[in-house]
Amino acid sequence: MKTLLRLLIIITVMGTGAVQAQSLSPTVIASAGGYAAGGNYTISWTLGEVAISTLTEGDFILTQGFQQPWELDIGNAVENISFDWYVISYPNPVDGQLSLRFKTNRTMDYNIEITDLTGKKLSVETLKQVVPGQEIEVDFSRYARGLYLMTVSSTDRKYVRMVRVQKY
Repeated sequence: MKTLLRLLIIITVMGTGAVQAQSLSPTVIASAGGYAAGGNYTISWTLGEVAISTLTEGDFILTQGFQQPWELDIGNAVENISFDWYVISYPNPVDGQLSLRFKTNRTMDYNIEITDLTGKKLSVETLKQVVPGQEIEVDFSRYARGLYLMTVSSTDRKYVRMVRVQKY
């Protein structure tokens, strides 16, 4: 009887430990990070994240990691409600070719400028007559591993979008 009671206690304790082991909380292994909030804005960041992976299936893209890559939309210099456009960039993080899909309602010329985080211009390219839905490739294979800012703008600089690109 004592053996059966001991066995029952051991199983109960082990079962309780297994249930507690299933709880998950967001954690990250990083050398630095922070979070701040003010007004209607919040920002969070990590430095030195070691595990990021991107999975793609057709048009579906899933980027895994504690801090997700983000797009920064600095808006239009001139408000024009009749002209709504944006650029979809993938995969991000990128290893070789970054795809850009233009979601726009008219054909236009665009400039693509790539800078490093110090502001040094690495590349400037003009795209002529980009049509709605057109997809282009931007070669990131020549750049070192790191973060880059890619500015996509109309040639008259009235419409500007900025995308942070991570090269791995």
